[in-house]
Amino acid sequence: METFKYMLTTRVKNGLIGCFGDGDIINQPEGIAAGREKLTLARNIGPKSLREIAEILHKFHYIDDVDK
Repeated sequence: METFKYMLTTRVKNGLIGCFGDGDIINQPEGIAAGREKLTLARNIGPKSLREIAEILHKFHYIDDVDK
């Protein structure tokens, strides 16, 4: 069974940790979904990484629309 943490690439994991400043954020997809605005303003997370995060959050039903 795939989990949110294992679907993320190392690049995205490092970006999330840099953005949220907490290594445990990888285990909290609901916190990532709630921090959408923070993600879009982060300098260390680009459009490709944002897309990857959105697709995985959508797959696990944390967000409704990948494009928003």
